[in-house]
Amino acid sequence: MHRQKKIFSLVKQQKIPLARLHRVLDTEGNTLLHHVADMEHYRGGTKPGPALQLQEELQWFEQVQEVIPSHYATLPNNEGKTASDLFKESHKEQLENAQKWIKETTQSCSTVAALVAPVVFAAAYTVPGGSDENGKPNFIDSPYFLVFTVSDVFSLASSLTSLVVFLSLLTSTFEQKEFHISLPRKLLVGFTFLFFADDPVWGDSKQ
Repeated sequence: MHRQKKIFSLVKQQKIPLARLHRVLDTEGNTLLHHVADMEHYRGGTKPGPALQLQEELQWFEQVQEVIPSHYATLPNNEGKTASDLFKESHKEQLENAQKWIKETTQSCSTVAALVAPVVFAAAYTVPGGSDENGKPNFIDSPYFLVFTVSDVFSLASSLTSLVVFLSLLTSTFEQKEFHISLPRKLLVGFTFLFFADDPVWGDSKQ
């Protein structure tokens, strides 16, 4: 099937033909999982960025592994390579690109998060509308003042959370298995909190 996922999904629904395909070995001793691990017919992933493309490859490998006999996962081919060995070897360059991409992205986002936090913190001490002679905010009874306060606190918490998430990413080992779930999930969480941190800042600046 040469890595055609749509074809595999279609054939998977036909349980009788697939049962035979699960156990077939080619002349080089490769199982179906070996062919999935090989990038010879790779035409690029459907997700953006090297990290998410590697995640897609790991998910595809796992999906096929679930439908083949369990002992086939550790079955070596004629070169003595298991499917996992071949996967690591053929995806070495993709892993390096994913590591480089996620490190650069994380560093950039960490910088943004570190810049946003002081701005939001300073905004907390800038009372909209000023204060009276007793130091009481003039707009303290206004619903807009409550909105400003809540959004500012939420923005500060979001910026600090995103900074912690991105710093935890920078301390990761960036091993191949981490790109399956751990790193993409942390990256998504970091992006989400950074978005929420930036949005109130720009909203406040327009007022």
